[in-house]
Amino acid sequence: MEKKQENTKSPKKNQTQEKSTKKSVSLETLLSAAMGEDGEKKPKKRPYFYLQDFGLIIPYWGIISVEKTFEWGRVNGKTAMVYGLIINQGIESSPNMPFGERKTIYADQAVRDAKFDAILKAMEEHNYEFSRI
Repeated sequence: MEKKQENTKSPKKNQTQEKSTKKSVSLETLLSAAMGEDGEKKPKKRPYFYLQDFGLIIPYWGIISVEKTFEWGRVNGKTAMVYGLIINQGIESSPNMPFGERKTIYADQAVRDAKFDAILKAMEEHNYEFSRI
């Protein structure tokens, strides 16, 4: 009986071998994906946010959080409710995280909400995934 068990092939070994060969990608496929149609290497694009209102440029990877706020502030010399966006609230700049807390203020809530929606849309276009609750 012992010889009979040694001669049979283990199903685990076959499954492991099948899985490893099914998902392998050839080097040629990877290289052709990195090259353009004319055979030249494509330059890598790095996505950044450019908040034009404030002249602020932030890389996507530098954003940890984006929060809406509202508070009392000065608008045209009068005290009024102002609406803001805080990027990376509570985070200090450091060598590993060069983009600390940044705050933008708008006089109108609709403008602030439109800017917030534009940031979310841009992040979703660059493969960020949000679970909406």
